[in-house]
Amino acid sequence: CSSVVGRLAGLLPRSADVGAVLRRGDVVVEIDELPVTVLFGAVPAWRNLANGDEGSDVQQMETNLVALGFDPDGEVSVDTEFDAYTEDMVEAWQESLGFETTGVFATEHVVIVEGPVAVVEAPAVGTPVRSGDSLAQVSARAETTTVVAQSTGTVSEVVEVGAPLSHG
Repeated sequence: CSSVVGRLAGLLPRSADVGAVLRRGDVVVEIDELPVTVLFGAVPAWRNLANGDEGSDVQQMETNLVALGFDPDGEVSVDTEFDAYTEDMVEAWQESLGFETTGVFATEHVVIVEGPVAVVEAPAVGTPVRSGDSLAQVSARAETTTVVAQSTGTVSEVVEVGAPLSHG
């Protein structure tokens, strides 16, 4: 079990259900009616990200937002540089969640986990929280899916662990 810690203060009008599996993009809690969403990765969300920033945290954020469908035209190069295309993607993500569209990726609105996790314990709705409080107790949940090839050949590409798969 591990604790998912938040960086916002306020009241919880919504919290994930015990037993729920949280995947990339899911809402773990709402704090003062603003969602805190799950993203996958290994780099802690330690700073807000804006156009011109560089680093592995930028790449992790881009990977997540592309996987969530916020780059439908394929304009973002998933790399370590936050550019104008990344900013457009962040604004689309912000708009989808009802945030002010600033183009700055505010890390207090996300929690980073390494993959899908199961909620073991969650705070009660209406509970006040402070920055640094636990938003949920979670346990790693190994999900296994068998993919069956419909023809023979050589594997030319492997998807990222946790990436959604679709038919075709």
